This record gives sequence, structure tokens and C-alpha cells, in this order.
Amino acid sequence: MKKFAKVVFGSLDISFLIKYYVLGALVPVIIYFSSQGTSSGINAGVIVFMILSFLLFPFTMYVYKSILGIFFNGVSFLTSIIFMVLWVAVRTIILFMFSIPVGIIGATVIYLTQKNRIVGGEYENEMDESTEEI
Repeated sequence: MKKFAKVVFGSLDISFLIKYYVLGALVPVIIYFSSQGTSSGINAGVIVFMILSFLLFPFTMYVYKSILGIFFNGVSFLTSIIFMVLWVAVRTIILFMFSIPVGIIGATVIYLTQKNRIVGGEYENEMDESTEEI
């Protein structure tokens, strides 16, 4: 588990993680403040969902950006700023709501593609020392 966390968090840029953790923190804050007027408030299931979604949100954005890069690599669209702000808000809410299954897929893909790279300053190979190459 420790190696999994090192590989997954170490392979993403720190600015990418910070940017999407800050953006992902906005959704629970908005939901929390919007539920203050209700008599029932937020139950424990919603809180657990929000914490898990928050932790997996950068990996969901990694999957989203990877898929977007496949289809629109280097293509730019000229649109109004109002449309873009609305699009970012809607996109963030939709991806946040699906961040548990998509984030798990994203973290797994990152781990499987990056597990043989440099971890903790040394190159780690998945082969055991007892196994010899033929």
C-alpha cells in the first residue's frame, strides 16, 4: 500500500494535485453551505461520499484530461468567458459526483503504467532478486 501511494502521488505533478484538490474542495463547501437552511442537514453517508470523492478527484481529472487529450490534442476553441466559467462549474460538479469509480480507475492506471519508474530516488523493478533473466 505504501508503494502504491508513492507511485500514484509521485507520478503526478504537485501543482496538478494542488490545483485539483483546491477545485475539488469547492464542491463539498458549496454543498455544506447550501444544506445549512434545511432541517435535516447532512447525514454521515454524504460526508463519507464527499471525503472519498475529494480524495479521488485529481485522479478523475487525470482520466478526464487523458481522454480529452486523445480526442482534442492541441485543438483550441474560442468561446466567451461566461460559457467557460459555466462549463468549468458544471464539469467540476459532474466529475466530482463520479469521482469514486473514475478516480479508482485513474489511480489504478497511473500505478500500472508508472510502477517500474523511479520510486523514492531509486529505480525499482518488479522482478525479485531470486528470479534470473534467461
